[in-house]
Amino acid sequence: MFFRDIIGHESALIRLRTLARGRALGPAYLLHGPAGVGKHRAATAFAAALLCDRRGDEACGECAACERLARENQPDLLIPEIEGEKDIVKMKYLREEFLPALAILPARGQVRVCLIDEAERCLPDESQNALLKTLEEQPKNTVFLLVAAHPERLLPTIVSRCQSIRFGPLPPEEVARVLKAQKVPAAEAGLLAALADGRPGEALRLREGGSLERRRAFLEPFADRGATAPWIDAAVTAGKGGSGSLEGARGRAKELLGFLAEPLRLALRAACGAPASDTADPLSLKAAERCARLGDAERLAGLLEGLMVAQRALDENANSALWIENALIPFLEAQDAPVSRVKAGR
Repeated sequence: MFFRDIIGHESALIRLRTLARGRALGPAYLLHGPAGVGKHRAATAFAAALLCDRRGDEACGECAACERLARENQPDLLIPEIEGEKDIVKMKYLREEFLPALAILPARGQVRVCLIDEAERCLPDESQNALLKTLEEQPKNTVFLLVAAHPERLLPTIVSRCQSIRFGPLPPEEVARVLKAQKVPAAEAGLLAALADGRPGEALRLREGGSLERRRAFLEPFADRGATAPWIDAAVTAGKGGSGSLEGARGRAKELLGFLAEPLRLALRAACGAPASDTADPLSLKAAERCARLGDAERLAGLLEGLMVAQRALDENANSALWIENALIPFLEAQDAPVSRVKAGR
């Protein structure tokens, strides 16, 4: 992976390139931002640049160190093994194998890179405490790269020992560029980019997981007939799908609410006088027209906030069926009591 292959995130990449070139490195860096936004790709490119024998701001791809990395035989890149259904780093492995290996000087180059992806998820509290002790001791010639979508779930003492590099959502046109580079047809890339909240990884997940079909099944009845009790019941049933696990059900529920948030934002933009979107697909526009009938900008903003509150609650292990109902019933109520867009006296 090379920096030149990454689309967007200019300020974060400039900082990483500068660090790679100057080699005035801190002991640990925390690359954080929404899931699927591209921070793991950037961490991998940064690791490659640090391990490259030519010591520039980008891995050359040609030296012995880069060749070892390409063959996945680079002893100076350490990635902890994850185990079990929850994909966590076992404490015994961390304490007896992984962390003791850091006491040994780099095998080939002048620096060793320890890369931990999804650190907040794969490191339980006891493993985080063990990692904290290692960070406090600062192993010689070792740089830690922690990648996290939810840095608030890491120990504050770990976060305080890391230099923070944030990765924000990409504009839809940049997400579409990423998808086109993955050979996704242009029309499909535009639709996926509009749905992905600035996250190329999420766009690819939507494409591969049947999400477009679920979106159509959820939005078409709403666009045609508006919010109805059977529509809400069907959404609750659909939101219980996924992998069969609680985590899978919550993910499916968040996905459905995100499908509705997209046309609701279009309607809100129009209610505020913003220019119409030139990338929205016909289903989004039809659903946005339905949303526009629900009231003025203030009410639409309230409905959108309800969807966002429900999505945040689902992030915190909330009941998926309950929060789908909590988010969708206000759409039904808004249809029964529309708000006039013309203020009294005008």
